[in-house]
Parts: sequence; structure tokens; C-alpha cells
Amino acid sequence: MMTARRFLLVVVLLLTGVSFNATMSAPVHAYSNGRLMDDAVFDNTSTMNESQIQAFLASKGPCLANYHDVDPNWNGSAWTYTGSVSAAHIIARAAAEWGINPQVILATLQKEESLITGGIGCGNVVMTSAMGYGCPDGNARYDYPNINVFQTCVSHEGWAGFSRQVWWGSWQLKFNKERSYGNTGWQDNGNITYGGFMTQGTYKRCAATSCAPTFFSGDVTIDGQGVHLETGATASFYTYTPHLGQALPGIFESWFGPTTGGASLTAPLYRLYKRSSDRHFYTVSPTERDSAIRQGYALEGVSFYVSTSGGGNLSAVYRLYNRSTDYHFYTNSQDEANRDTGVGFIIEGTGYLASNGGDPGVSPVYRLLNRGNHMHFFTINASERDQAVASGAYLYEGVAFYAIAP
Repeated sequence: MMTARRFLLVVVLLLTGVSFNATMSAPVHAYSNGRLMDDAVFDNTSTMNESQIQAFLASKGPCLANYHDVDPNWNGSAWTYTGSVSAAHIIARAAAEWGINPQVILATLQKEESLITGGIGCGNVVMTSAMGYGCPDGNARYDYPNINVFQTCVSHEGWAGFSRQVWWGSWQLKFNKERSYGNTGWQDNGNITYGGFMTQGTYKRCAATSCAPTFFSGDVTIDGQGVHLETGATASFYTYTPHLGQALPGIFESWFGPTTGGASLTAPLYRLYKRSSDRHFYTVSPTERDSAIRQGYALEGVSFYVSTSGGGNLSAVYRLYNRSTDYHFYTNSQDEANRDTGVGFIIEGTGYLASNGGDPGVSPVYRLLNRGNHMHFFTINASERDQAVASGAYLYEGVAFYAIAP
């Protein structure tokens, strides 16, 4: 059940001598407290169309298979609710409008009120608070439209009833996910100050200048237990329902398949540059990033997103160091890493993990060799790759691995 509503470049891996000891957790083969769902699953609006949703509802129980309610429509200044459309139509429209997987909506309806299977009935009480939107923990439902008699749960008539609940509950879930990454531009809602959980990174909670960029570790406490939020979808679910033991991932997997399994590429790889030595420095460690800034490096932003934990279609990107040249080199080839130990490099361990390709949303990271100093140059930007080659200073060596572009 949800809490009260919160209105809520050229990539050069020429790492200098800043120390960094990378660690890698054990592989994750199913959803965990820190990774309830991958963003690629959460955002996939193409999993079911309206007719498929209708067939699914009919296969599960009577509550929503034949249920009709008003249809949300924007009149240019406000949302209106008129007509009579099927529950499947409302779910499909909400998924398309807000860019959320309709299967997430279905699992939420089951989690909140067992509406898919009709486990606790199909009357006005459960329809009123179908998505648990506007229903803080510990408050009883009330029988809409008698809001003057039982105004203890959905305290705003604009949120009560099946259609409104699906519409705004779905909006809230997607809003939470986008804002957990500091995306204040989503749906032009930047004027709303987001108060929910944040993933790891430096973000603003609103678009206004009064909202200063703040670094968030992604580490939160849920029910007294520490959790590191690996995906925006996970941050959204905990903002919506701030408890461990979330029922939604289990419901989702029992009906639709795994909530995770692809590459969870959510760790920002920071890019810094030191003009005096013409060197770029890249790190997934905020502590190391800050140390580099103190040593004279300028933070240029996030190069791309990688992973710091195992699971899915990921492979290790090894970090090597040559003390005589003060040069760090990255490769996802164990054989290449072993060969380079014969020319002055030591293997420091796994720097991070990257995708092997084929995962939703990934792009190739290109590898080039500097003809002058024989140091490697990596970029996720094809135009930058082509410019570097055209300059004559670099030799293109191919695709190194895959990552998520900023």
C-alpha cells in the first residue's frame, strides 16, 4: 500500500594514478531487495495490447473482465472522466500515456486489492482504492462516492474510483522512477519537488534553481535494513510502498516472467579531465571521483552507465595499471589482460561490468588506439569515434563492450 502522495563524450580510459580498489558482488540471478525490477522491464509498454489485457483479465477472474468505468481525457486544461470503457482499455491507455509496462499495472492491482483474481471481492470499496493511490498505511478504505461518510483513505475525489486510481497510480509509479534519476523534465513536472528515494548519482529534486544538485548514494534504509537501489524501478516501488517483502515482483514473475535478468547498467562512470597533463580519468567510485577533483581534475559529467554487481548478460571489464607510465588500461578480455602483464601491467581486478550486447537500450563502446602515446581511447559516441579517426591521431580497433549512454 502506498504512502501519502508525494507531489511529489569522448570517453578516454586513460586513468591516472588515483587509487581505486573495485569490488564485485556475487551474481544476482533473481530479483533482490536492491533490484526488484530492471528499468527495461518497467518501461516496456509493448508487452500487452488492449485485447491481450482483456484476455488476461478474463482468464484470471470476474472482477475486471467485465468491469467498465469512465475514460480519462485531457480537455486542454484539466483531466475529465466521461463515458464508459472497459478496465482493459483504461489499463492500456494509462500504460501508453505514462510509458509504463501494463504488466506492472496489473501486478500492482493484484498487490493492492487482489482485483485481478477477486480475492477480496469486487465491490465499490476495493474499486475506490484499486491501486492504493492516496492510501497511507493504516487507513481504511471507504465506499466511494460516499466520501462525506467514509473519508479515511482516498481523501481526494479526483483520485477515487477504478479509472482515476489506475490513471494516477500509474503516473505516480513512472514519476517516481524518472525522478529517482533526477529527470525533472519528464512530463514537464519540474515544478514538483520530488520527495522519494533516489538512485546513485548527483541529481536535483526539482527544476528550480532553488533545488541544488546533490549527490545521492542510492543507499536507503527500509524497515530498518540497508538497501542499495540498483534501478529506478526499484526506487519507485519503495517510494510507492516503503517496505521490504514487496509482493509485486513475485506476482509479476508468476504471471509474466522475470523482473530482472538483462544487464542492470545503472552505475555512472564519471569522466574527469586534467588539462595540465592532458589526461582523462574515469571512475565509478564517487569517493575516487572526489579525490581526483582535489588533485586538480575537473568533473566533465557521466560518460555512460555500467554495472557494479553481477547478473544478466554482463562481463567483467578488467582494470590494469602500468606503474612506469602511470597508465590505467581497461579490457573485457581475460587473455588480453594476461598478455599485458608481460609488458609492465599488473591486473588490479574488475573495474566494473558491462553488457555483452543485445540488452535493451545498450550502445556499443568503441575502442581506439592513440598513435602517439599508444594509450587507448573509448567512446560511446559514434560521431566522436569518427572525428577521432579522421584527425589521424587514432586507430579504430572495434567495439570494446556495450553500455548505456547518458
